[in-house]
Amino acid sequence: MYWIDIDEWNIVSKTSASTPLMDVLVDDDFAYLQLGGGIQTFAVDTGEPAWPFEPEWTAVGISSSDERVFVIDATAGEGGTLTALEKGTGEIRWTTDVIGETYSSPVVGNAVYVLNNEGTLYALEAETGDLEWRERVTDTPDRYTIPAVRDGTVYVSDESGGQTVALDAETGERTWEAPIPRDDGTGESSTTLSAPVCTPESVLVGAAPGGLVALSQSDGSTQWQASSHSIVSNLVMNANGVYALSPDGVVAATDAVSDESST
Repeated sequence: MYWIDIDEWNIVSKTSASTPLMDVLVDDDFAYLQLGGGIQTFAVDTGEPAWPFEPEWTAVGISSSDERVFVIDATAGEGGTLTALEKGTGEIRWTTDVIGETYSSPVVGNAVYVLNNEGTLYALEAETGDLEWRERVTDTPDRYTIPAVRDGTVYVSDESGGQTVALDAETGERTWEAPIPRDDGTGESSTTLSAPVCTPESVLVGAAPGGLVALSQSDGSTQWQASSHSIVSNLVMNANGVYALSPDGVVAATDAVSDESST
């Protein structure tokens, strides 16, 4: 992992890491890096090591909130565990194995949401780890099938059905299912979908084939579709637009955050 000065674009330092099974996470306080199967945190203002966490097997997913860090441990042959840590110290608050085997990062919203390798979405109470609800949402999960949460709704891409599914964040009840069209005149759904991301009014999903699609958060109807490029990665969003990879290179949807698309 390289530490780069964004003003001068100089490499300040670098930290050796094991073969990554987990994406690097950076929040306002720490950078979290997988080292030797465990987690090492670094203060973002100084780059100095803070606290480590050694799971039983291998850390494969991580997310954080203002007070907690949530780590997925792919416990060998015994399913997976989710551990909640005190953010400032790394002290363990709770651990649960109710989620089963998973390699996907958790998502923090009204609760902590985890999609396991069988395609079941779990909602866990963030303070205790107690199970609030679970719902089978897809037959084709992978470590990049990460839910999105906004305004009381959880959104999950279901590649087996070529659709995006919306669920009530408190109950797990499905509120809508929206097929992601190929946009080639066949009427068929796309079969490779990115994880959804949310703008203030839309749910954005990348598809191959199908391009970038904006769905209404209220009912899943298609607001617009930019199909000039197939999307073969998850989406990255900032205030200027949405970015993804296509077979031709990087695609930028510069007006996507305001529900208008130009690629």
